[in-house]
Amino acid sequence: MSDFYLARTLLIDGQPTTEEELISQYKVIIILSEPGAGKTSLLKSLARKLGGIHQRANSLIQELTHPKKHDPLVIDALDECFFSHPSDIDKLWKVAKDAQPAQLIVACRGSEWNKSYNQGLEEIFGAESNNHTITIAKIVSFSYEEKRKLFTYHYPCLSFDAFYSHLEKTNATNFLDNPQMLMYPSHF
Repeated sequence: MSDFYLARTLLIDGQPTTEEELISQYKVIIILSEPGAGKTSLLKSLARKLGGIHQRANSLIQELTHPKKHDPLVIDALDECFFSHPSDIDKLWKVAKDAQPAQLIVACRGSEWNKSYNQGLEEIFGAESNNHTITIAKIVSFSYEEKRKLFTYHYPCLSFDAFYSHLEKTNATNFLDNPQMLMYPSHF
């Protein structure tokens, strides 16, 4: 896997926010986006910036990993818990509470997040989502130029403009909202 990374822009209440602003201004953060939008790469970046560890929700629930107390807790793939046992969410919130993290960041598919999960976080962390103590952030799709940079990094000998033009002719440019598609142009 490549170390190449483009910093992401996120939306909080419709306002663009950088990764740095996100982690400096908010304590409990829920990152929502659909599969392939870059949640895992974003969480790894945030964990590095915070000096924390990127962990998958299932690993925490199954006690395969144990977060250190008071360290930032960065949890990926919360949505995978929904497919196994709904009670796993309560287990995960308990692990998070016991860790007493300096900061909590959780990623989930937007289509799987239910506002009722905010209540569990509010009960555990004493936070209230209506005063933005629990922050919901959505990943913004890459701009045309960011897509070009990512494509060119992986395929320096290919023309992004030609690739994009081909997709325009077939009305398929929306596939590029998933950054993983930029890494596999032969699929088009």
